[in-house]
Amino acid sequence: MAVAMMATPVMADPTEGQKVPITISWTLVPGGYLGSNYTGIVEHRHALGTWDVVLVIDGGAPHAGTVTAVREILIVPQKDGNNILWRESGEMWFPSAGGGFEFNFCVLMQGVGDPTIMRGKSHGLLQGYEAFEGQTINGGHHWKPPGPVVWTGYLLKPD
Repeated sequence: MAVAMMATPVMADPTEGQKVPITISWTLVPGGYLGSNYTGIVEHRHALGTWDVVLVIDGGAPHAGTVTAVREILIVPQKDGNNILWRESGEMWFPSAGGGFEFNFCVLMQGVGDPTIMRGKSHGLLQGYEAFEGQTINGGHHWKPPGPVVWTGYLLKPD
């Protein structure tokens, strides 16, 4: 039993810095398809992602910004709708704050094509730069049906 406990990763809260709640509201700007390759029926799609976002830190004033990202998408057809996995890497910029975040995040969607069963989840870590230098956002959302995308999580500020 002790060996099993030692081998199990521990998910702990950060021990340094100030942890404050955040929300990020995402609105997709259509476009950005770059092309596809196929392995049998599985599609490997390449795209550029653009989003309008609103960041609220600890209930404060909202920061409007934009996201630009490179998106690598894997689409696996299923009898009850496509399963889609994508990884997005890019940056989020907030002109009013004078800074932004670089990020990597993953999105998993199931049942795409059938609105009665479609759902998705996403999660990411965002590293601050310029006005947000030294700060990290840990955020995302769990399984939810199609609709507005709102991440919740926290911003870790250095002490």
